[in-house]
Amino acid sequence: MSSRVQVEVLAETAVRLSCFVGRPPERVYDAWLDPNEIVRWFVPEPGCACTVHDLDARPGGRFRISVLSPDAHTARAEYKLLDRPNKIVLSWSWENSGPEGVVSQITLEFRPQGEGTLLVLTHEQLADAESRDLHVIGWTGCLTSISDYLAPN
Repeated sequence: MSSRVQVEVLAETAVRLSCFVGRPPERVYDAWLDPNEIVRWFVPEPGCACTVHDLDARPGGRFRISVLSPDAHTARAEYKLLDRPNKIVLSWSWENSGPEGVVSQITLEFRPQGEGTLLVLTHEQLADAESRDLHVIGWTGCLTSISDYLAPN
């Protein structure tokens, strides 16, 4: 697990992860909504690839993404709140893995911190502690990856 990503278990079905990204909140926020950027950093571990199938960044809009690692895992989401550059809230569920029918919620917060952003991801309403722990592994990789991707040269 990356030492750059802080993990706080909130409950059996909820977790909060945070990391520093060396870019302003607007830049980090935008990287979560641009399919051309998402495919460059949304990977839970090295060697994975990502495909964005659909991204309609508006409240009620859909987001669908596959991560290939070596199996394909496809997630779908619906944007609930978009408050640039402060917060994104979306539902989250898996199409072909994870517990059937479980829809969880992700809240992304982009907090100014010095010359960059404290990125805080809270994932709630997960199926159980096992699902929470598996998501911690994936989100740790993704947050490490976005931090590296957006690191100033």
